[in-house]
Amino acid sequence: MSAKNYHELIKDRIFMGGADDVKDIMENEKADIIFDLRAEAPDETKYNRLHSHIVDDAEHQDESIKKSIDHVVKAYIEGKKVYFHCAGGSNRTGTVAVGN
Repeated sequence: MSAKNYHELIKDRIFMGGADDVKDIMENEKADIIFDLRAEAPDETKYNRLHSHIVDDAEHQDESIKKSIDHVVKAYIEGKKVYFHCAGGSNRTGTVAVGN
């Protein structure tokens, strides 16, 4: 197994990182749902993904951040194993991590 580039926030339940780590998350952690926080994301994926984008538009940014946090919390409460990511795993991802 290679070194993990993603982070475990809640043991065996909530993980965060970058878009390039999705394959590793699915293989290693078997996430139930992936929340993609990027403003633009691919239309098709081979995994259960919800595009919960955080917009760059300052006027609506707070709403999109809250919505993304709510998605992660709801999935956790439902007992799902969650991974959320932006492109690199720091800006949008870090914002949602702090909100959880």
